[in-house]
Amino acid sequence: MKRFFLFVLGFSLIFGIALAQGNVQVKKYAVAIKTANVRSMPSTQGEILFVAQTGEKMEVLEDLGTWLKVRRADGTVGFIWAKLVRVEVEKVILPPKPHPRPQPKPTAPVKPAQALAPSVSRFQLSLNFSYSLVNPEEYYAFSQLVNDYYEVFAALFSSLGYSTKIEGELEGVKKTLGGMLEARYLFSKNIGLGLGFMMVSGRKGGDITFKYSSSTISASIKTDQTLSADIYAPYLALHFVYPFEIGHIDTFLGGGYFIGKFSMDYDYSDGGYDHFRISKSSPGFLGGLRIGLNISPGMGVFIEGKYTMVKFKNMEGDHITSSDTTHGTVYYFQYSGDPSTPGLMVSPTEPSPSPPIKFIRPAEFNFSGPSFGIGFFYKF
Repeated sequence: MKRFFLFVLGFSLIFGIALAQGNVQVKKYAVAIKTANVRSMPSTQGEILFVAQTGEKMEVLEDLGTWLKVRRADGTVGFIWAKLVRVEVEKVILPPKPHPRPQPKPTAPVKPAQALAPSVSRFQLSLNFSYSLVNPEEYYAFSQLVNDYYEVFAALFSSLGYSTKIEGELEGVKKTLGGMLEARYLFSKNIGLGLGFMMVSGRKGGDITFKYSSSTISASIKTDQTLSADIYAPYLALHFVYPFEIGHIDTFLGGGYFIGKFSMDYDYSDGGYDHFRISKSSPGFLGGLRIGLNISPGMGVFIEGKYTMVKFKNMEGDHITSSDTTHGTVYYFQYSGDPSTPGLMVSPTEPSPSPPIKFIRPAEFNFSGPSFGIGFFYKF
């Protein structure tokens, strides 16, 4: 245990020195999710400097909350509304400053490394639990649609002389819990192959209430929300292992077949409801780093950080309401207006945009993101 704390202390010291010397640089980029105006000031009254096209990448200079100050590749600086972009973060490790190379000192002859002996454990079984920071884009678009509708209700009722109030806000699943079970076989001292199964599960609940009153009436409309996401994946991974005296460092890269099941339920105080049932399978990739520490000759514990890349496209599902059921492809759409209001729909045929809808395409649920976990392993 004492050696473990010394190892962690030494690792933290080295990483801290790297940060102090400016070897790690963090940059943020704004990627337009649709055609968007970039203005001369953080307001719709500002002059339009240029129009960012879908997928255009701009460096974020400053986060002003609802607006971002960005710089285009040609050097043009302006302001863009934050809901029209997704923010990506890049970390760049700069090369260390060169130091004079010390003169080699005479050393005793090094004995050649011995080959992996048959008695060394080649098989390893590991189990871990993880916490994922995923960003399922478009998964909570219907929630945003309900939130914006209530804002419209508030403005309308206020103009009619009612006193209005909105309580709560619907959100989507943004984090998940999961785990991995894997069997690994070492072909040599440093290379192995793993076969495993992973799963992640996320839940989100909440409600939003719109209250309005006047001298003669007092009423409210309430929407209860339940979102869930369950993803399962068998996977195959290639491991590169570096053993040391009290443990090992293990980097791995792999791919798997991800099965996603999503549900979105919205119950209204007037007895109506909307139920979305969506499922999709897709190939995906994963990679990460494990640091393992031995606690006995055949057992140990490890910490893990990994990144999973999977996107579900061309999804099918059911939209169940109090009056009927629709089965078909899931579509993402946006209403006209500033800001544009997003939403999800299920349609058996490809719909065409018509006012007030100005934009529509098949929805894509992106569950890519980092996760961190702890676990234990058994060697035999």
